[in-house]
Amino acid sequence: MVATSMKRAGKTTRPAARETETKPSSSGWRRASSAGRWNSASSSRSSTPRCARLASPGRRCGPPPTIAAVGRDSIAEAAKRLGFPLILKHNRAGKGLGVRLLLSAAALDEHLGGAQFEEPIDGITLVQRYIKAPAPFITRVEFVGGRFLYAVRVDTSQGFELCPADACQVDAAAAGVCPAEAPSERFSILPKFEHALIPRWQAFLAANDIGIAGVEFIVDEHGRAFTYDVNTNTNYNPDAEAKDGRRGMGAIADHLGRLLAHSREQRVLLTGT
Repeated sequence: MVATSMKRAGKTTRPAARETETKPSSSGWRRASSAGRWNSASSSRSSTPRCARLASPGRRCGPPPTIAAVGRDSIAEAAKRLGFPLILKHNRAGKGLGVRLLLSAAALDEHLGGAQFEEPIDGITLVQRYIKAPAPFITRVEFVGGRFLYAVRVDTSQGFELCPADACQVDAAAAGVCPAEAPSERFSILPKFEHALIPRWQAFLAANDIGIAGVEFIVDEHGRAFTYDVNTNTNYNPDAEAKDGRRGMGAIADHLGRLLAHSREQRVLLTGT
């Protein structure tokens, strides 16, 4: 699977055949903004985690090895360095659109030369080693106010367009895809979820001033967890929430209420009114 915003911030780059290989660095993080743990404008994209403790490429719990290829001509060389199978994804995107699993160099050549290839908005394509899971699903962990809310098991057997929102289901119907044909439990909230990475995800979000996020990870056949995506403009699936009872938008409303109350308290302390 592949990571998506923050893919370059906080990392060093090493030019190679018109590519840059992304490597987390212990310096160069985006400084915390004054957004009060609400997501600032510069964090409103999906992103590769930058925290070196969380995101060392290829290590347990970090993202898979990834190369940021600048321009279409750099993709094949990046793929040759990583090997197959691999994933292609736009550096800036959403809903999993444009994500492609490619099993061979021949398949890559066909894709790059075909009409289905779309240039990313910023010209950067992420070339990432494919992580094979023993079962076709990933886990998306939702955080509100920097705190764990719930985890969602997402069925990937139908592909990588994993947006849970109602609008995405409407888009699918408009494109001629019948939602009734999709797995009935494609998005299912786990009744109980405990994971050793929760404190590290929370620390990462706090360090980068991200208040609301959906963190996605996959576990390979050896039991290794790879955090590959941080969605800072997360969506919630109403059907899954109706069955579970927990509500993401309700949690956000409570979070904003706390921020507003804190802001009022600070104003009183500063102005006396």
